[in-house]
Amino acid sequence: VATTGFEGFEKRLEIEFSYGPSSEASGLRSVSREGLDRMLKAAECTIVAQLSSDEFDSYVLSESSLFVYPLKVVIKTCGTTKLLRSIPVLLELASGLDLSVRCCKYRRGSFFFPAEQDYPHRNFTDEVEFLDGFFSGGRGYVLGSSSSAQKWHVYVAPAVEDEFGSGGGSSSEPGFTLEMCMTELDRKVATEFYKDVNCSAEGMTRAAGIDGLLPGARICDFAFDPCGYSMNSVEGGAYSTIHVTPEDGFSYASFETMGYGPREIDLQVLVDRVLRCFKPGFFSLALYATGISGAAGKKNGGSSWGVGFVPRGYSCVGSSRQELGSGGDVVVYHTFRAEEERSSP
Repeated sequence: VATTGFEGFEKRLEIEFSYGPSSEASGLRSVSREGLDRMLKAAECTIVAQLSSDEFDSYVLSESSLFVYPLKVVIKTCGTTKLLRSIPVLLELASGLDLSVRCCKYRRGSFFFPAEQDYPHRNFTDEVEFLDGFFSGGRGYVLGSSSSAQKWHVYVAPAVEDEFGSGGGSSSEPGFTLEMCMTELDRKVATEFYKDVNCSAEGMTRAAGIDGLLPGARICDFAFDPCGYSMNSVEGGAYSTIHVTPEDGFSYASFETMGYGPREIDLQVLVDRVLRCFKPGFFSLALYATGISGAAGKKNGGSSWGVGFVPRGYSCVGSSRQELGSGGDVVVYHTFRAEEERSSP
């Protein structure tokens, strides 16, 4: 744990795999609990709760979340965890299942306390060099306004075509991942995530209105002692996850969802719901779109997930857009500051 305060900003690793000739259909979901624990031990975190759907398994961690699909793993860790050190174990587990790496994505914001991080997370240059030791053709990007201390760091190692046509290649429909990082949380909201105010995770979920974000999803929530909160929700093949560090001076909340799109929910409606839960003074929004170069992608580009907007009560203070290679993947990154009237009682 950082001596100056808890680091809320997460590191996020996503690796996709391809089936081999002797692979089972369950793929990575057949990794034993012992195997998962060994992988997470390398990153210095543990599993505290679990919730599954027919399509994937979700785990709340002592520091953030883990999602395991047959051909994809997403790991998010906060604090001073060493997320990238889990890669060798994960690749070993996948190789034992005759799965080969298809692509890798890594991203994070700017840390509150960068000096507290250990190698390879001391800086983005070290992270890129570390990742390049495992993946081919990778490239790092830094998004964000030059005048802002908050930057968005993205590493992408491009997809490798798989021999068996089962590596999760381009879909007829684009895919979306939304990530929001919120700081300067409303103090009244932040107090709801202390156990002396709400003694249970369920109480925190209800008090903040988190149960109304995606009403059709099932929630697995966890409250930390004396404060802090994590939640994973599952709905079919889609997930959302929330993590809250409520301490004054470095308060932070994150919201991420993957697997939803314009057919399921209006993006602006979802963002507004999240902002009502936490009322941040400052937040960033990163939206990833995969496979938008085709006809289906162009059609969805005209939906609510492809149109820019500024949430009510906020001003946009920075915008960036980056194409990630030639596969039709794009990330847009925006930062917002609350207007004065929103910050008043």
